[in-house]
Amino acid sequence: MNKKINYIIKNDPFLFFGLIILSFLFILFVCSFFIVDTNSQNLSRSLLPMGSQNHIFGTDHLGRDILNRIIVGSQYSISIGLSASLLSLLIGVLFGTLSGFYSGLIDNIIMRFTDIVMSFPTLLLIIAISISLPNNIISIIIVIGISSWTSVARLVRSQIIMIKSKPYFESSQALGFSNTRIIFKHLLPNCMGPIVIFFTLGISNAIMAESSLAFLGMGIQSPTPTWGGMINDGKDFLRIAHHLSTIPGAFICITVLAFNLVGESLRDYLDVKIK
Repeated sequence: MNKKINYIIKNDPFLFFGLIILSFLFILFVCSFFIVDTNSQNLSRSLLPMGSQNHIFGTDHLGRDILNRIIVGSQYSISIGLSASLLSLLIGVLFGTLSGFYSGLIDNIIMRFTDIVMSFPTLLLIIAISISLPNNIISIIIVIGISSWTSVARLVRSQIIMIKSKPYFESSQALGFSNTRIIFKHLLPNCMGPIVIFFTLGISNAIMAESSLAFLGMGIQSPTPTWGGMINDGKDFLRIAHHLSTIPGAFICITVLAFNLVGESLRDYLDVKIK
């Protein structure tokens, strides 16, 4: 184990740094389930600076401890990021597989639909869809997931079209294997590298999208703590208590950076063209 860690530190320090941050975030995520007092208000201790009265990150305008809200907010941000990225991955893999495998009319229909979705700015599309759904965590996951699958679909389609030209694909067809077996046994396993990379990078994009919605007041509503919502709550106090917004903003940046570092390192390890 020590040899593997030393190898990672020596050959890919960015991956090691990203894994350290993700480990820290995982600890926050686990701790969030043990914190229940995040909404108790005490105006007598409102806007306390960092380090005052045993409040490491200070308090907000309602006297609520920012550290507790940051920890609980990690539960929502990370859960939404993982779930939305997984949903977009499933949709993208489904459409990309059908488009690349069957070609012809099915390919044209799916790709033109993909072009239509991609023609809309992502954030505007997310806002437009979120208006028509209830304001809860499930809706936010669905909104982000169904608006960010297009890149995955195009990638999987191109990979499958490339694999279809390989001899082992023609051999599997000559042996009379069913389409389902060919897809799940021969095509998708050979696409797993790019799929894993997109899933990792998609988590950071989903976290950014959720934070943007929360900042615009369209995400999970207060008093439920989310990092984007905390930035929105603190924007009116930037001159007198900047930590209300800068601390959750810093956690968003650190989280996105960690997933991007891990995703880029996985790309270097799994991408055959780079090798």
